[in-house]
Amino acid sequence: MDEKEVENLVKEAEENRAKDQEVKAAVESRNLADSLTYQAEKTLTDNADKIDDAEKKDAEEKIAELKKVLENAEATKEEIDTASEPLSKVMMEIGQKIYAAEAPAEGEDDGVNVKHADDADEETVEAEVEEEK
Repeated sequence: MDEKEVENLVKEAEENRAKDQEVKAAVESRNLADSLTYQAEKTLTDNADKIDDAEKKDAEEKIAELKKVLENAEATKEEIDTASEPLSKVMMEIGQKIYAAEAPAEGEDDGVNVKHADDADEETVEAEVEEEK
C-alpha cells in the first residue's frame, strides 16, 4: 500500500467513527434490554405468589413492549432505552415489595441468633489446656 491509500483508509475510518459508536451504543443497550427482560420474567416466575395480579400484568405488558422494540434489528439506542425505562421502573417497584415482604417486621425475630462474648451462657466454663510432655 502506498501512502495515499493509507491516508484514504484513515480518512474513511474517521468518517465512520461516529456511526460505529452509535452502533456500539445500540448493541450495548440491546444487551442490557435482553438481560432486563430475562430477569423480569424470572422474577415474575420465581415470585408469583408475592406479586399481585395487577403488577404482574403491568410488568408483562412492559416486557412485551420491550420485546417488540428488540425485534427490530435497526432499533436505535434511544428507542431501546425508551422502551426499557418503564419496565425497569415497574420491576424496581416489584422488587421493593418482594424485599419488604421477606424482611422481618421491626422487633420481630429474624431467625438469626448472634451471641457476643459478654453474652456467654452461664454454663460455659472457660479453661486453659496444657499439653503433657
